[in-house]
Amino acid sequence: MRDSLKQHIAELKETTAAKERIESELNIAHDIQMSMLPINFPNLSRFEVNAILKPAKEVGGDLYDFFFLNDDTFCFTIGDVSGKGVPAALFMALTKTLIKSSSHLNISPEDIIKKVNKELVFQNSKMLFVTLFFAIIDLKTGKVQFVNAGHNPPVIKSKNCQYLDIKPNIPLGIDDSFSFEGDEFNLSPGEEILLYTDGVTEAQNENQELYSEEKLLIECSQCCHDDASSILNDIFDSVVRFTNTAPQFDDITLLALKYKGNVN
Repeated sequence: MRDSLKQHIAELKETTAAKERIESELNIAHDIQMSMLPINFPNLSRFEVNAILKPAKEVGGDLYDFFFLNDDTFCFTIGDVSGKGVPAALFMALTKTLIKSSSHLNISPEDIIKKVNKELVFQNSKMLFVTLFFAIIDLKTGKVQFVNAGHNPPVIKSKNCQYLDIKPNIPLGIDDSFSFEGDEFNLSPGEEILLYTDGVTEAQNENQELYSEEKLLIECSQCCHDDASSILNDIFDSVVRFTNTAPQFDDITLLALKYKGNVN
């Protein structure tokens, strides 16, 4: 009896130590993943951009990024990797790296996404995929060229809020021969584009009701703030209030870009 108790205590200590080691490694992975995301949000004379990412677990598969190609051209993107945990986080990191490296080749959004897709298919032993919205804005004119690869339609916020019409494309990482179609639209001074992942619209409350695309559009329309940071905070707070005590099952990511107009 005494020997059995000693063995049980030893096994419990070993299990506890292993659990603590895994938790420590996951916390480190979380810090590394978060450090890959931009945290300095430009608020300049011609535009401003802001973003929020809240993983459901220590690490997740959502991503956002933004960067200048030159003084007058700015890239921004958001994505959502299938699955959860470490595999999704690694695929997220790979996707983000490929997007940034391909964007500096001075090619169209369609060619950038096509190139990224081929690399993801080639390096996809776990059969993951990522939905992605990728856009390039000309800060002189407000012209936005974009490709939507199976991702949620963005919201355009002006006097009225509406979802952007998008051409259907498949997510990245599935078919390396798929021909992605791009599109374009113009942001007028004062207008904003809101990107989000389905962790927003599919957030559930205690009654398993969805936050929904309809509610997101209503919240955007009712938001009295006009700066990107405040709008994101209002929407995120709205999701938190809606879910109340229900657990967060999916990563929540939001990105907003407001175009102020060309300033000479």
